[in-house]
Amino acid sequence: MRKVIIMAILAVLTFTVRLSAQTDERVLIRINENGITAEEFVRLFTKNLTPDEKPDFDQYFDQFLIFRLKVAEAANQGIDTTTSFIKEFEGYRNQLARTYLTDNEAREELLKKAYGRLQYEINAWHILVGCRPETQPADTLIAWRKAMEIRARILEGEAFELVARATSDDPSVLTTGGDLGWFTSQQMIKPFEDAAYSMKPGDLSMPVRTPHGYHIIRLVDRRPSSGRIKVAHIMKALPPGASEDAWAKAENEINLIHKSAVGGGSFPELAMKESDHRESAVNGGELEWFGSGEIVQEFSKASFDLLRNGDISSPVRTPFGWHIIKRIDRKPLGSFEENRAVLETRFSESHMTTIARTSLVEKLKSEYNFVINQPVIDWFITNTDTLISHGKTQFSKNQIPPGNLFQFDGGSMKATSFATLLESNIGAFNGMNTKDVIRQLIDNKATEALIAFEDSKLEMKYPDFRYLVKEFHDGMLLFEINSREVWNKPYNDTIGLENFYKENHGQYMGVSSA
Repeated sequence: MRKVIIMAILAVLTFTVRLSAQTDERVLIRINENGITAEEFVRLFTKNLTPDEKPDFDQYFDQFLIFRLKVAEAANQGIDTTTSFIKEFEGYRNQLARTYLTDNEAREELLKKAYGRLQYEINAWHILVGCRPETQPADTLIAWRKAMEIRARILEGEAFELVARATSDDPSVLTTGGDLGWFTSQQMIKPFEDAAYSMKPGDLSMPVRTPHGYHIIRLVDRRPSSGRIKVAHIMKALPPGASEDAWAKAENEINLIHKSAVGGGSFPELAMKESDHRESAVNGGELEWFGSGEIVQEFSKASFDLLRNGDISSPVRTPFGWHIIKRIDRKPLGSFEENRAVLETRFSESHMTTIARTSLVEKLKSEYNFVINQPVIDWFITNTDTLISHGKTQFSKNQIPPGNLFQFDGGSMKATSFATLLESNIGAFNGMNTKDVIRQLIDNKATEALIAFEDSKLEMKYPDFRYLVKEFHDGMLLFEINSREVWNKPYNDTIGLENFYKENHGQYMGVSSA
């Protein structure tokens, strides 16, 4: 029989909100020899209190005891050993761990830096000289020299747009002439954004390297944030390459619709009936909130030029067709906290994730006494010839240096393991020199090992993480045991259901016994 022992500790605990800051590892309850600490109870107790609520210790303790007994029973039934449970639980833990496996200080600093840039919008033009990351050094130098020659032409007085149309490898240059329009933070690749935000209006940059190649940037203007705007639109769409006759026909159609809209016609009804943009038409033409740089620039400019809610634009031509735009609402940028959710989303999808992860790895190297064995690395750089890099041969096992490539308090990588890794990554050598490949692979494996070791220690290092994970784990068990024993039990009790039917079928219309 399950034995529950309430320890003497219960008599001396004073349960107030102040206890949430205390730590008490004394065992409060034992169920099947498993101890539940006072700290766990206090955390859950204070977490569920509302600010004005008068604590009812006795009632909550009874609920807590029932909760712990149900969780224990679920564990006894082996629910937490099923494949579905393990998969769902691991997915949650991994998601929660992401916050702890990045440098939160660096992350917060980057978020605030991004918000600082959001205060301004910049208008820039650019010329691209294509040069992929895997390009050989000699070809990279050729691309850089070409970019410098293009820059010299502009400095000598040639019009930026004409030079762009003649030289830029950006496919959109044929329609834009290199004009990127207005944009703000986190809308351009990091090196480009960093360069643009460091410039003053009128400046012409040196070649800026990104994964796409070298960019020559001309900063045209800089202005305070326009905030965000919500509009509705009616669109007459045209396919790429449409003839001028087709454009003229669509223009006539949009002009007639515009006349109806400004003449008092219902904009939502016109959108639902006339707009070719069916995704918004069903909502009366309404689009989601957007800011500068988030939508095609002709449409964006026309939207932000509308001065009052309810104003309707003249027909606007974009690369996708003709539009009539109605302003619904507009709001300023807002505070850092008001923009945090958007910044967080963009952060997780951008270069800043890599920066914060790199910062964490550097801290972990110091914390866990990470050491590189440079002589072993040098040996691999010297002895990885083209036959190995092309998968034609392998390292001689008796010549590989003994010992580790790197080591730290929580792990290491043997030189022999790294040799196998090199031999199995011949594709990594395409377009890169041997030294760079070796250093990149070492960096990747060291990062992987350090992050994995840190992940294994999260519950020990961070009590908040440990309790959040445990709460989710136990909550899943509670849900499953309630499903089995309470919610789904009537549906599985076929004899009981049959007896209930026989006794009560006459009470329901349209139901008769078989």
